[in-house]
Amino acid sequence: MILDSLNNTEKIECLHPLFKKAFDYLKSTDFSKMEDGKYELEGSRLYVSIASIFGKEKKDAAIETHKKYIDIQMPLLGVEKIGWKPGCELQEESAPYNEQKDIAFYIDRPTAFTKI
Repeated sequence: MILDSLNNTEKIECLHPLFKKAFDYLKSTDFSKMEDGKYELEGSRLYVSIASIFGKEKKDAAIETHKKYIDIQMPLLGVEKIGWKPGCELQEESAPYNEQKDIAFYIDRPTAFTKI
C-alpha cells in the first residue's frame, strides 16, 4: 500500500506505466460534476469508478485484495479509514477470489489503520 498526497505523485509515477495518466486525470477532473459509474481512460487497462457510498464501521469492513488491477482510492468527501494487513499474512477468505471482478475478501483483521 502506498499512502501519499496528489501533490507528490511524481515520486511514484515510475512504478507503473499508467500511473502518470491516472494521477493527471485525478488532479484535473471535477468529480462533483460526474455521475456514479465507470469511465474508461484507456480501455480496460485504466478506468475510474465513481461510487457514492458511506464508509463501513471497522467491525463491518473486510480486507480486499486484487491480482489484476491496482486500486487507487480517493475519497471525494470526508475522510475514509482504511485497514491494512500484509497480503502474505492473510489466511482466512470470506469470499474466494472472483476473477471477473478481480477481488477476494478476507475475515482477517487489519494490523494497521490509516485515514485518507
